[in-house]
Amino acid sequence: MSCSHGEQCICDLVKRIAQAQDKTILEQQIRDSENPFQTKLICPTRVNTIPFMLVCKGTCDFFIGKGVFKDPKSLFFECFKTPFFRVNKFTDHHGCCVHLELLQGLTKDCTLPHSSRDDDITDFLCNRKISEFIRTGICITVDLSCFCGIECLPPVLAESKLPIPVSPCEKKENKCEDREKIFTEELCGNFRAGTVTVWQAASPNDILEGTFHIFNDNTSQADVTATITAHNNVNFPPVPPGFTVTREAIEPVSFTITAPPNTSGRYCITLVRSISIRC
Repeated sequence: MSCSHGEQCICDLVKRIAQAQDKTILEQQIRDSENPFQTKLICPTRVNTIPFMLVCKGTCDFFIGKGVFKDPKSLFFECFKTPFFRVNKFTDHHGCCVHLELLQGLTKDCTLPHSSRDDDITDFLCNRKISEFIRTGICITVDLSCFCGIECLPPVLAESKLPIPVSPCEKKENKCEDREKIFTEELCGNFRAGTVTVWQAASPNDILEGTFHIFNDNTSQADVTATITAHNNVNFPPVPPGFTVTREAIEPVSFTITAPPNTSGRYCITLVRSISIRC
């Protein structure tokens, strides 16, 4: 859910979650002290945590909390990240800074991994049936005024323990797969009189598209022309001194500039490239 009642909205909601959480725990403790045997028979379901997720301002993406822990059986520190949180306490009564505990979601047979390749909520939930949560003891302090939305999950009984390592079934489920990564790069340079191929693709099949700019200096004494060799070749119109011309091309292969004597200028190329990432 999100709200539009000012910056205190998320802060107030999390305070109400903390109050409900504390009230439930206190009521259970009172019932246990009065008649623990009867409590287990009449009310076997116990809860101590209201898990929730936060939505970041600006991007509207779910916030992925990150922390570091050290297993007593290991010599090394490990990283852990999760979109699931438990409110532990506010740093003061009037502010919005709060201590959040990172929760680890558990599936029926496996745990969720400590971390994932992408900070994406679907990477934690896609094809996973979470049945319970672990209180990891890893805490972060955040300012709730930095968030614009919150999604609460049903109350659960979360056991306190260190994050559980990835189990064999998760490793099989999350085995590495080849994938494509799209990114852009920019190349700029100067040109002088002559016909020069200022750029040529080393791996033509990787280039999806490109944007090409030519600026003819004010001091030039003639027009400049250029050609983009591509899926469909693109010819620049004559570029007069002091002017900039831009053209786009699909699957470009090379860029050639023809500058008459007494001309000079600058070019810039923005390329959209696809790279295969293999395991």
